[in-house]
This record gives sequence, structure tokens and C-alpha cells, in this order.
Amino acid sequence: MSTDKALVKLDFENAFNTISRSKVLGAVQSHFPSLSRCYVKPSNLQFGTAILKSSAGVQQGDPLGPLLFAAAPQRPLC
Repeated sequence: MSTDKALVKLDFENAFNTISRSKVLGAVQSHFPSLSRCYVKPSNLQFGTAILKSSAGVQQGDPLGPLLFAAAPQRPLC
């Protein structure tokens, strides 16, 4: 077993909601064109009887959310 490797896990506060939806859509159209139609319109989120439009970032709970978040261009952290 090698001891010269490390695993780093970063925790971004609300990161999925802070990324630009237009950058996510650009990444989807560039890298995953067959998924484009799924991400063009805002998602409807229901809270009690209220319906909210999810129009920023990627939606948490979406199985493809981490992939789309990682594919979208983001500003460097440092």
C-alpha cells in the first residue's frame, strides 16, 4: 500500500446553486448535446402549495448534478 497519496474533499457552501446556469447550459450543449433539452427550462420546485422556479445552478438531487457542476467553467479558487 502506497503512503504517498492523499484524498482531498472540499465542501462548498451552496455551491450547486451559485454556479451560473448559463455556464452549465453552455457545458451541457458543448459536452452533452443530447441532454440539452432537459436543462433549457427552469425546474419547478414545490414547497407546500407554492411552486418555485429553480433557475440558478444545478439542482441538488439531480443524478447528473455533480457532473454538470464539474463540467461548467468556474473561476479559480486561488
